Amino acid sequence: NLPSDYIPGLMKLPKKLQERHLYGSDADMEGMVWDEFSESRHIIDPFDVPEWDKIIVLDHGVTNPTGVLWMAIDYDGNLYVIGEHYEKEKPVSYHAGEIKTRNFSRVADFLADPSIFSKTQSRNGQIYSIADEYRDYGLSFRPADNNVLGGINRVNEYFKVNKLFIFKNCVNLIDEIRGYKWQRIKPGEQKNEPDKPVKQKDHLCDCLRYGVMSRPSLTEVEVKPKPGFTEHNLMLMVEQQH
Repeated sequence: NLPSDYIPGLMKLPKKLQERHLYGSDADMEGMVWDEFSESRHIIDPFDVPEWDKIIVLDHGVTNPTGVLWMAIDYDGNLYVIGEHYEKEKPVSYHAGEIKTRNFSRVADFLADPSIFSKTQSRNGQIYSIADEYRDYGLSFRPADNNVLGGINRVNEYFKVNKLFIFKNCVNLIDEIRGYKWQRIKPGEQKNEPDKPVKQKDHLCDCLRYGVMSRPSLTEVEVKPKPGFTEHNLMLMVEQQH
């Protein structure tokens, strides 16, 4: 017998995964990972952010780009991606400097890819991690929750109920979301293998997952759309009444 919460849990998955696990669909999984994302609803004009709590999220790369997102949380728990940093082949000192030049008021959390906490570096006979390097430059991150499918689903939940918005000047994140796709099911591949997104050009998507996973699941809170501080939220409420 299946657990009582099995089917309700699957119903929270993105549409493609629902079709696959609930209905045995043979449709390939090459579609968008975040199929609840809508450019018309979720990409918004930048505005002066009030004194809301903020999260800084890091996905460090060496040859790959290093991505950083700044996220703000309004008083109703809505998330806004308000800034990004995206550069490759630069040292930790450079990225730390770029992070520290941005607005640091009311930063409630510093999150990073858990892999940077592995002590894989050596200097002067001392073993250290990339996280230690950032700490040397005054930035203390903590490991983010890297549950990939859980994070993907939670981001999709936030998009679905219009609780996650992205400033339109975060062009690299928006570009990554557009290209963030599920791996195609290969002929003969077992359907019960874990679904995976294509692992390329996803550094800011990873940051988005980490940031949203630090927030409550929408099953844990009562979602009550309310007018926010922006004209965009007011327009959403009007649209929902028609």
